Amino acid sequence: MVTFREALRQPLIKAGLLMLFIALILSMIAMVAYPGRYSDKGVLNPGSYVLNTSFDERYYVENRTLIMHSSNASVILYHGGNLTSHTFSNDTVTFKLYSIPHITVEYGKVNYTYSMSGIRYPYSLLSLPAFILMIVGSAFAMMGYIKFMGEIKGGGNEKA
Repeated sequence: MVTFREALRQPLIKAGLLMLFIALILSMIAMVAYPGRYSDKGVLNPGSYVLNTSFDERYYVENRTLIMHSSNASVILYHGGNLTSHTFSNDTVTFKLYSIPHITVEYGKVNYTYSMSGIRYPYSLLSLPAFILMIVGSAFAMMGYIKFMGEIKGGGNEKA
């Protein structure tokens, strides 16, 4: 009966398993996520605005909320293919957004609170070498296994 230790004497199997182990570690590191939050408050006067921040570039945004309040104003809001028009008369409106908002204030002043939460994956590029190591390690382990089985069957004289 052949043991696992005997199989590990085959250099290709040993190298393949080592590469697979390193690929596993790299892929686990690549999945490390850091949550983040962003919030902004301000007043919008008549004109067009885009509420774009560097947060959108660094994080995968999961939740985006815009709260607007005014005593007398008219606003057109465009986000994620949706166009919304709202006329304020001393009320507050909350919008759950799907993309970066484009706001046009037609008249009046609008107070707003814009908040986002998201996740950042700073080590995600490590998944590329992990993938390559996984492919090469699998190939090495398989070639070593075939060679090892050929040595067992043929008494060590055959090469695969």
